[in-house]
Order: sequence, then structure tokens, then C-alpha cells
Amino acid sequence: MEHCPINPLDELNDFWQGLFSGKDPELPFWKNKIDSEQYGNLKDLLCKCVEASEEQVVDSHALKVAFYMAEFYKREYNGNDSTENALKSIGLGKQAKTIWKKAGLPETYLYSTDSDNKRWQMSIYVLGGFPLRYIQDKRQRFFKTLWDVYNNDDENSFEDFLNQEFNNQTFKQSLKSESGSLHQFTKRLITEDDTKSVFAEEDCDKEPFASFITSLNEETQYRLKNKISIEQLFYFSDDTDEISKRLVFKTGALGRSRETAPHFGATHEEMGLIPFRNSQFRLACPFR
Repeated sequence: MEHCPINPLDELNDFWQGLFSGKDPELPFWKNKIDSEQYGNLKDLLCKCVEASEEQVVDSHALKVAFYMAEFYKREYNGNDSTENALKSIGLGKQAKTIWKKAGLPETYLYSTDSDNKRWQMSIYVLGGFPLRYIQDKRQRFFKTLWDVYNNDDENSFEDFLNQEFNNQTFKQSLKSESGSLHQFTKRLITEDDTKSVFAEEDCDKEPFASFITSLNEETQYRLKNKISIEQLFYFSDDTDEISKRLVFKTGALGRSRETAPHFGATHEEMGLIPFRNSQFRLACPFR
């Protein structure tokens, strides 16, 4: 009895069904945290499907292509899209606009140039998170400036860095907009301090993930160790002429804080302060 060859499009559908249990992937795409093996299988299947029917892939499987493009950006993008890009790697031409529209991606994530030209391909790319291979040689400065801008320390430095190293408007827009994929990616990395919140656990000891994680951890430890601030809080009350004082110790780039117990004793006249009743003010003493 002869066995009929498996239709690659059916194989792709079965794989996709198993990957997401019949649901659409979550946006931005990096939140789905597929691993390297799953990415490799998806790319291989798309190559086979494009070879079998390019038109059918674009018309009926655009969401799968868009998801793959975002993962390509995170894993393989080398900064030279003209010689090696996601669509070319699976046998497709310049069809990013068609892919975007047929995939039904929301306008929220679509970016434009100053002259209002839509950046279809880059807008799909940044849904995958940071381009890890591309920033590999820029890691040290990248993480330093990333922390600075996230904590409002030195936005000009970060702007200069982006202009010099990326010079990509879509990247900057996605990073700066609170609804942007890269902004959310950065926030998850920094606030949760857990790379497993953005990467598959199986990938964390593989390249390019391992080098990225090492650099991130080094900068995190430096920030937590070297950024301390102390605030004095003074409370005035209608019930007494005395002042209640607390010291607030903040450590780390995220401003983790701990207050001391209140200290009483001095009056506002003794301290030379003129209070507003039932009020407070603070004196900040930052140390780096």
C-alpha cells in the first residue's frame, strides 16, 4: 500500500496548532517565548511551503510568516537587511506590507518615517524583541544607556547611541512608546529582573541569548550596587508642635526603598522650619 506524501501546508498547520493550541499567538510576539528548536522547525516548514505554493503561503498563512519574521529579527538579524533578511531566507520577496495586512496585525504596532512612509518590515521585526546578534558587539554601552533612559538619567546619551549604532526610526519609536513592543520588552527585563520572562528557558544557555543575559546581569548588578539614595521625610501635624522624621533608603536602579521608624523630638522652630499643618516635605540626598 502506497503512502501519500504529507502536504507541507498541512504539516505547517499541524505544527502551528501544536505550538499555540489552536489560538493566535500573543502580541507582541516575543511574549510567546518559543525556543530555538521550535523556531528552526517553523522556518524549515515555511521554506517547504513557499517552495510548494508561495501564493498560498502569503494569502493563507501570513500570520505564521509575520511571527517567524519577528523571531528571525531576535535570533538572526545582523544589521544588513539587504543581503540577509527574514523573507529572503524562506524564499519570499519584498512582501512585508502584504504580510502585515493579511496577518491582521493592529495599527498600534505600525510605525512610519517622518515623511509618513510605513515601515512594514521593521514594524514586524520589532515584535520579536531586541536583535540579539546585532547588538552583540555593542552590549556594554547598550545596557548602560538602556538603564539610563529607563530611569530618566540621561536620555540624550541614549538618543545619541541609537543614532550612531542603530539609526533606525522604527527601533527608536518602538522603544520609546509605552505601548511599543521594545518598550514592553525592556520593562519586562528590567522590572522583573528575570530573563525567563522574555526568553524560553531552553534558550537561556545558548547563543545569542547567553551573552545577552550575561551582559544584562553584569549591568544589573552594577546598578544595584552603585545607586543609593537617602531621603529625609518631615511630617507636621496639628496635634503637636514636634516634627516626625523618617529616613528613606533607596537602592538600585528601580528605587527599591525602606523607611526607618519615625523619629520625634525637635520642634519646627528649633529646626528653623515654617510648616504647613498636616503636611510633609522631603530632602533628598542622592549618592552614586
